[in-house]
Amino acid sequence: MDSSTPKANFRRYDPHQNLLLPPSLEDWLPEDHLARFISEFVDTQIDLTLFSHGYYNAEGGNLAFHPALLLKLWLYGYCIGTPTSRKVARATYDDVAFRWLAVDQHPTYSTLARFRERNLGNFHALFLRVLKLCQEADLVGGTRMALDGTKVKANASKHRAMSHGKMLEKERQLDEELRKSIDEYFRKVAENDAEEDRRFGKGSLGNKVSSIWFFRFRSWRTLRSVGN
Repeated sequence: MDSSTPKANFRRYDPHQNLLLPPSLEDWLPEDHLARFISEFVDTQIDLTLFSHGYYNAEGGNLAFHPALLLKLWLYGYCIGTPTSRKVARATYDDVAFRWLAVDQHPTYSTLARFRERNLGNFHALFLRVLKLCQEADLVGGTRMALDGTKVKANASKHRAMSHGKMLEKERQLDEELRKSIDEYFRKVAENDAEEDRRFGKGSLGNKVSSIWFFRFRSWRTLRSVGN
């Protein structure tokens, strides 16, 4: 190598370095992130008493996860197309936005599934409200891809030249497309959950592959330390 060639300078990179200050999830999510919008909407616009039924631990037992937390996870999961309860549960570990919404709490997939099943009747109207607001704020782009591959068009702001009657008809069409998309999402979630229950067994998160790789890595690290 030519000794006259200048050496590259890199930022210091040490995965094991301790942080000077405790990490804050607030710093890890952009201010304009969709998850922040969903969180604020649930906190300020939703009557959570609708989602607070079915709990029987007022006089003892384990503390339940807050319905606002579970609701935010499902709303965000729908918007980005997360198709199973297990994937939503794993995302509270693996995905910064899910972890931020859950404030570093980790409900099990069965908790998420029970909450979804218990509140399915309330989800449709609520999800419709959120999606329309997201589209008006341009937080989900001009279209969103439903899990069945259908595109749901943006709101009627693109049709300002239309008559009032035409705009109302477009709004009705949009509502119907969104309702179908919401129905299809939860139908597929229920099917996928049932299929994963058969594959992994109830009570299993379904991360056996990750466990195998972790075991292999741990064995490799042990052999490496012995060799040194």
